[in-house]
Amino acid sequence: SSKAEFAEKTEAACLPSQEARESFKKLGIVFKPASFEDVYRIASRDTGSRPYLHISACSGYGRERKNWVFCLKGIEVGFYFTGLWEERTKMVTGEVGMVHVAPELRRRGLGALVGILGVMELVEGGAEIIRSVVGDETGTVMKLTKQLGFVDTGEKAGLLSHPVLTLSI
Repeated sequence: SSKAEFAEKTEAACLPSQEARESFKKLGIVFKPASFEDVYRIASRDTGSRPYLHISACSGYGRERKNWVFCLKGIEVGFYFTGLWEERTKMVTGEVGMVHVAPELRRRGLGALVGILGVMELVEGGAEIIRSVVGDETGTVMKLTKQLGFVDTGEKAGLLSHPVLTLSI
């Protein structure tokens, strides 16, 4: 693919699909682009001012990431990121990760839906393979990621050496 086509795909991956966005909107959830400072602020709030390990645990790749904050009725309740880049092999690789949901809203499926939305964005953007660093190695997140078809590669990432899972499209 040409660089112009790749740029178009990358830009398309920066916005949630219209259908998914409308579904979330019906639930009162909206997405907005975020800075690292936004992510850090929310992580500080929700982790007792110890966000460094939480954020750095999933920061293994960092290529052209887009941070997103999601809000419920105007209140920031979580964040996630997506990234999309072309490898030297010309394969378009995506990454979704750092899905964070405020403690009071966990265990309701919101994190799973947001993670799936991230995968949808990357597929729409042309990703041929998607990587995800999973910080919850034995729990719900790992099980859901595998149910979506991701495979544990044995690779580790981040300061805490979390597993890297991949999904081939």
